[in-house]
Amino acid sequence: MTVVVPRHGEAGPNSAQCAELLGEGLAPSGDLDWRHGRADPEDPANPNLGDDGAQGMRVKQGTRLYIRTILGEMAKRGGRDAEIAAELRTALKEGKLQYVLVKAKDPVGSSYAGAMLEHLKVQ
Repeated sequence: MTVVVPRHGEAGPNSAQCAELLGEGLAPSGDLDWRHGRADPEDPANPNLGDDGAQGMRVKQGTRLYIRTILGEMAKRGGRDAEIAAELRTALKEGKLQYVLVKAKDPVGSSYAGAMLEHLKVQ
């Protein structure tokens, strides 16, 4: 999920202080997981230039290399996914990407119990 949000009470989405928001959803019993990394070249037309992706590595959700892996997969799909990946890559490079973990709370009976939001520091 990507949403443009104002930072720290700024006036709105046209503000220079806006950030991109990347959300990760988990079930109540879910934890941040690992996956196989993927290269994420900044310029897909020149895949060997500027790649600081994680090809061949294991990456954990919530980390910079995980985000770059997701961006690499989005870029490979092309179309609108590649456009969004480029926007998120720029926001990540500029320190304007906010990564939020959204974890559902355990329900009491069959009632919705809400969710917990946690802002993760991207390193």
